[in-house]
Amino acid sequence: MLAGAALSDRHLMMNYFMVDSQVSESSDLLVLLEGGEWLYSPTRERINKLIEIYKRKPTKILICSYPKYKDELEKVLISNGVLPLNIVKSKYVYDGRGGTYNNVSEIMETLKSNKEYKVINIVTSPYHEKRVQVIVSNLLNQSGVNRPVKIAFVHIEHSDIYYTNNERYIDLIGHEILGIVWFYMQLLQVRFENLRDSMVSARLNN
Repeated sequence: MLAGAALSDRHLMMNYFMVDSQVSESSDLLVLLEGGEWLYSPTRERINKLIEIYKRKPTKILICSYPKYKDELEKVLISNGVLPLNIVKSKYVYDGRGGTYNNVSEIMETLKSNKEYKVINIVTSPYHEKRVQVIVSNLLNQSGVNRPVKIAFVHIEHSDIYYTNNERYIDLIGHEILGIVWFYMQLLQVRFENLRDSMVSARLNN
């Protein structure tokens, strides 16, 4: 029954994944989260939305991407009118902890290195917003960024998620749910290990 409802009303389903945050037109930084190479529909729709916003008001842009895609995405943005000086260069090095975790970690590293960024608008697909927010809220608290930072999400109104076939739709939604569960499990594991280490240390000191 739940699966049937999810398939029959995708807009309603997306309400559970989209983050209700007020987007500021006067953001200091636009963040593009890649969804693979630029020919993939998730990346294309995110690029198109970001360019739409940029043309209204040129803003600094951070491309959060694995290195193998980043240069290509930068070229696409520049070919569509983005000034090279508005593309923020990041020194963050991606590791094996997953794309979204690395994306958010790159945002955190950029916030630490550039104190002028206080209002951030993230451009990603609707189904991806919730997982990004979950990771952002946790990593921001651990990042060492000690200034107020507002992070909002730019909604893509005509996302591919509303029109793709059912098999791909379910796969994308399932991937996001599993991604959120996995992240919380990792948090619990870290907390358990910290608690265990504290208990061992206390016994050794007694």
